[in-house]
Amino acid sequence: MEKTKKSGSDERVRTKVIGVRVQPYEYEELAFKAAAENMSVPSYLREQVLDEVKTKGRKAEPQLDIVLLSQLLHQCSRIGSNINQIAKRLNEGGGVTASRMVAAYQDVQELKREILQAIKRPTHDNPRCES
Repeated sequence: MEKTKKSGSDERVRTKVIGVRVQPYEYEELAFKAAAENMSVPSYLREQVLDEVKTKGRKAEPQLDIVLLSQLLHQCSRIGSNINQIAKRLNEGGGVTASRMVAAYQDVQELKREILQAIKRPTHDNPRCES
């Protein structure tokens, strides 16, 4: 009879579970710190608490926030359209007001801030990190 390979759960060495309740903001901080180390929250906690970690924790895969990325893409398109209109006006010999140029610059800066916040966020389910 051929021996079948056991699943990962059948070969678990860690058999004890520790349940800890935390506030949402505490979990967000743990998730942020774990993501910064490219680790899952349990692996991060194990590494922080134990003097010597005997087994290697699994690394968390970065998750893309599709909704946020689509919103940022839409904002990029809007900014690109504004800049294109400004360039067209200048090419036609027309003037562009300083307030319109400042508004376009501010749009780019806001987009930059949002992208940086999105990069700091571990997952779609987490609220925005405030800089």
